[in-house]
Parts: sequence; structure tokens; C-alpha cells
Amino acid sequence: STWSASTTLGARLDFMSTEISGFYSYVNDYIYFAPEFNENGQLHYDVTIQGTWPRYSYNPIDATFYGVDGFVEVGMESPLALRLSGALVRAQQVDTTEQLIGTPPDEIELEVMSNIEYLGPLHDSQIGFSVEHVAEQSRVDSAADFAPPPDAYTLFHVRAETQLELWGNEFNVGIDANNILNTKYREYTSLIRYYADQVGRDIRFRMGFRF
Repeated sequence: STWSASTTLGARLDFMSTEISGFYSYVNDYIYFAPEFNENGQLHYDVTIQGTWPRYSYNPIDATFYGVDGFVEVGMESPLALRLSGALVRAQQVDTTEQLIGTPPDEIELEVMSNIEYLGPLHDSQIGFSVEHVAEQSRVDSAADFAPPPDAYTLFHVRAETQLELWGNEFNVGIDANNILNTKYREYTSLIRYYADQVGRDIRFRMGFRF
């Protein structure tokens, strides 16, 4: 069974909008996916001809989850706009008050956008540059995991999109360039972090049209 409560507060003005949400949940018999310990109280590994693999288990526990997230947007319809967003989550086992393995770390992101209404055949164009910072998950017990939480990291992203009218059709064209500095990092909530870094620089082009 689950008992939950949440609330959201927001404001909308001509030049600014903001919203913040908070939540709290108590879960009976939450299915906790976490590293397994053997009879000696040590982390359990399975050794096969293919290699050594960490073992996970699913255990029912009573847990609480709570946190906040929100954003502030300024000048979204003006030539220069800003958006600041962030989130934090806490997840604890009721009996021990220990933070659950896999709880997302705190994060914050700032994006600066330029809106261009018309530029030759292009219209409703937008260019954005963002900085994303993810903190180290320092609240979990590193001895209860197969590897310590990864270090904090900061990523830089660029995106651009526009509308283009050609031959009587309207095309939506965009490009997304994530982690433009090719920063090496490991994401705490990904199981890949035990073995390898996350994807480096990632550039994607997209195009669509209405017909």
C-alpha cells in the first residue's frame, strides 16, 4: 500500500513564470532492487566462465520518498530568455533511515535561449545553450554498493531549431549537441556506471514537415 501527498505552487506574469512542486510518499513493501549480501555479510558476486558478475536482489521494505523540483523562466517570448530548473529526491528505508541505493542525486540546469522571429526564409527560430550540473550522491552508504557513487559532473549542451518554408511545405529543422566538451562522467542511476563511462559528445540532426 502507498500513502502519498503532493503540492504545486506556480505564478505566471508577463515576463516570468515559475513553478515548484513537492511530494511525499510512504510505501509498504516497496520492492527494493539493490546489491545482495552473502551469508558472511559481504557483497555477493557470481563467478562464471564468462566473468565475475555482481548479484542483485529484490526485497520488500517499508520506504519513504520525498523531494522537490521546479523551474523559473524569464522572458520566454523575448529575444533573450533564461530558464533555471532543478530537482532533489530523498528515499529512505523506514527501519534504518538509510538512503536507498539508486536514489537520484541533486541536479540543476541553467539554459540561455535566443528567440528569432524571422531571419530570411526562417521563422520561429530558437538557439539554446545550457549548463547541467549533477552532484555526487553522497547520502548513500558506499559500503553497501559494488562501487562508490561517481563524482559530480557538469555538462554543456547546445540546441537550435527553426521553421523553414520551401516549395509550399513547412519544415521543422533542428540540431541537438549534448556534452559538447566530451566530458567523461558516470551517471549514478545507470547500471552501466559499474563498467563504463556514459556516452560522450552526441550530435543529432532532425527534420520533419507537414503535409
